[in-house]
Amino acid sequence: MPMAAVTDLVPVRHMSVARGTLRIPSGVAASFSADQLAEARTAAVVACKDAARLLPSAPPFQLTDCFCDITQADPNAAAGSPPSWEATVSCVGYARATLETATLLGVAAALASLWDAAKHADPAATAGMRITDLHVVQNVEG
Repeated sequence: MPMAAVTDLVPVRHMSVARGTLRIPSGVAASFSADQLAEARTAAVVACKDAARLLPSAPPFQLTDCFCDITQADPNAAAGSPPSWEATVSCVGYARATLETATLLGVAAALASLWDAAKHADPAATAGMRITDLHVVQNVEG
């Protein structure tokens, strides 16, 4: 939708949910402290709030709620399989368009924060780390 058409719309309530995964190579310490997980959640919320400023094509919006959940994707995986962490971000607010770009940016920020924490634990680990499966799970209007 062209920007001129979006700015003519009245803001309505939207909710978007996005998810992504950080895959860490085998042999790398894959546990994060509570502080590191809190930092990643904070990075996600800040990125969501700043999305309209960071993305030139995103129309302004007002977030009313923003949540980030970070879990180990498969804690019961077979021994030796690479660990992975999953971030899920939910944003609710009033906007002229969907909030999917804000939620995607939030997921990317959370996973990048975990990447940085893992890098400090083992600088060689970044060679095999991957951020994957970054996608929108749900968009709701109204």
